[in-house]
Amino acid sequence: MVPQRTVSPQTRQRARLLIVSPDALTEWSVRSYLRPWFDVRVAHSVTQALRILEAERFDALVLAEDLTERAGARLERKARARNAGVLIVHMVISDGEIHPERTAGCWIEKPFQLSQLALALGVPAAEVLTDS
Repeated sequence: MVPQRTVSPQTRQRARLLIVSPDALTEWSVRSYLRPWFDVRVAHSVTQALRILEAERFDALVLAEDLTERAGARLERKARARNAGVLIVHMVISDGEIHPERTAGCWIEKPFQLSQLALALGVPAAEVLTDS
């Protein structure tokens, strides 16, 4: 599923993305990389994210690996209440196991290339910057 409003950096209207991560380095790198395509907001806690989601509509959410399943589900419900088509990307740390319960949204295992995340969020492949 691709966010419908994701467009090239040359246009004015960009898809809205909320990153929920308490990790400053992850938040900074994801925000910096995706800024050409998305209007990016950041929440450093579940409480802050819930407040933001109460007031704003987003096209995509990127959720940190250290959120509990319950907290992630709560954020998803809140985001879908404003936008039923919101794309949810879960960053997870690979444990080498297969998780059949991971069906909703997109799951991307850390470590990952930022270009993988951009593609998962619907950035056209021709526009994706190569990771250095």
